[in-house]
Formats: sequence, C-alpha cells, structure tokens
Amino acid sequence: MTGVGVPQITAVANVADALRSREIPVIADGGIRYSGDIAKAIAAGGHSVMLGGILAGTEEAPEK
Repeated sequence: MTGVGVPQITAVANVADALRSREIPVIADGGIRYSGDIAKAIAAGGHSVMLGGILAGTEEAPEK
C-alpha cells in the first residue's frame, strides 16, 4: 500500500492490522525524516523501516 492520500503512519498501521494474522513483515518506506518517525513506524506495527533519505544527508554519505 502506498501512503498516497493517507499519512504514512496510517498506511503502516492499516497494513499491519490487515496482515496481523499472517506472518508477513511490514516495511515502512517513505516519509521518514526524523528518528522519531522510525519509532512511530515500529509502534504502528512495522517490522522495519527503510532509511534512504535520512541517511543520504549524513556526512558519511558520498556526494554526487
């Protein structure tokens, strides 16, 4: 499910609820800007979080 038209946290929670009876991991991808967003995604039922954008702005990331 995409978060289009729905806040990312709501999308994660909805998908996690739908898949609760199955053993399918939920990965939150997109909309993660702050460390608190990671905690919220996990609390909403996500099993993991993609961190592309949040890590791209670090000093260790290669410049383009």
